[in-house]
Amino acid sequence: MKKLISIFIFTLMLITVSFYAQLKQWIRPISTVDKNIVLTISPDNSYRHKVYDHSSAQLNVTVIKLSRFRRDTLVTKEYPEFKLKNLTAVSERFNETIHIPDAGSVPIVINYNITYKWKGSILEIKNLKRMDKGMAKDQLLIHI
Repeated sequence: MKKLISIFIFTLMLITVSFYAQLKQWIRPISTVDKNIVLTISPDNSYRHKVYDHSSAQLNVTVIKLSRFRRDTLVTKEYPEFKLKNLTAVSERFNETIHIPDAGSVPIVINYNITYKWKGSILEIKNLKRMDKGMAKDQLLIHI
């Protein structure tokens, strides 16, 4: 009788180990959440002074999905160069939504670079922003 019970327990453990992933999904399913990230440009300064007549800026955005063992680049965008004196007009019409399907519970990181150019001089500012996991809609305000 003891031998029969131990064989039964061993068989049950073997089945549980074999189908662990399916059992885990059945007991606690992974929620699939789509994420929308709204990108907004905001002028950090008033660029109306005459010194900004020949200066421009360019924005590059990369959206990265981090998992346990790898990084997946989801979106890479390079926006056209614009004059800083026209930034108010650009920022009024720049409001873009990036849709990320099945974001789940993995962290999303946005890497954005702003490149300023003025009479042959170049200044590049790199920024990294980590988005919240649980929110379905998030906003990133980019100050130029």
